[in-house]
Amino acid sequence: MSPFWNGFFEHLRSCGRNGGIFFLALACFLALSILVRAFHNDKLIEISGPALAGVVLILLIRVGAGIWRGRSGGERLRFPRLSDDELRVARTRLKNQGGKN
Repeated sequence: MSPFWNGFFEHLRSCGRNGGIFFLALACFLALSILVRAFHNDKLIEISGPALAGVVLILLIRVGAGIWRGRSGGERLRFPRLSDDELRVARTRLKNQGGKN
């Protein structure tokens, strides 16, 4: 596997998502839709067209939401909120430093 894909899957794992399962499911769905088209079963073709369009629409929405979140400053929320004790200590330190200047 190329370093790009290794890094991509490691990033997905560190985010708490398993990218391997997603891509496996996506590949299975696409292979199934290709097989359905190959066998030319009219009923299955009627179902697979809108289903494939639905998957593409969902992927576009997810990518758009990710871009929106990235541009809106989602990086600011990386750190968890401070506990009450941590806030108290931080305020005390700021007050003590403010008086020394």
